[in-house]
Amino acid sequence: MIVTNGRHFMHKWLNERVTVSFSADFRAIGWTEHGMLKAVVGYTDVNGKTAQIHVAAEGKYWMRREFLWYTFYYPFIQLDLTWLIGVVNANNDTALKMDTNIGFEEFARIPDGYADGEDLVMLRLHRGSPRVQRWLSLGERYGKSITTRTA
Repeated sequence: MIVTNGRHFMHKWLNERVTVSFSADFRAIGWTEHGMLKAVVGYTDVNGKTAQIHVAAEGKYWMRREFLWYTFYYPFIQLDLTWLIGVVNANNDTALKMDTNIGFEEFARIPDGYADGEDLVMLRLHRGSPRVQRWLSLGERYGKSITTRTA
């Protein structure tokens, strides 16, 4: 089930897994199974055109199509953003693979950008990209069945 309320609770859950500073513009969506949060997608630095995206999850099978659809629907349709920006440690192969499979593309790399000496990889995803448009087109199916609750 998709959760859209309880941003303070979702921030705490997300921040325990990836470092995300809480700010007035922090937004989040979550995925629950059996009443427990399994994944949270947070959005920060929301400026009217762009936001930074942060993702954390528990287990291997958290990425449901409905949740992935809403991960795009929320920023690109509800918030009317143009770009999502992601920042990933270059040694995080799992995150880089997931992000590029979803449609993010690398646009910058900062050598030695993390405290562990690894590069900081900057990724971007445009609202008009074919993969985003494909996922948004599924809204007819998922948008009618979306259920939200307070975390």
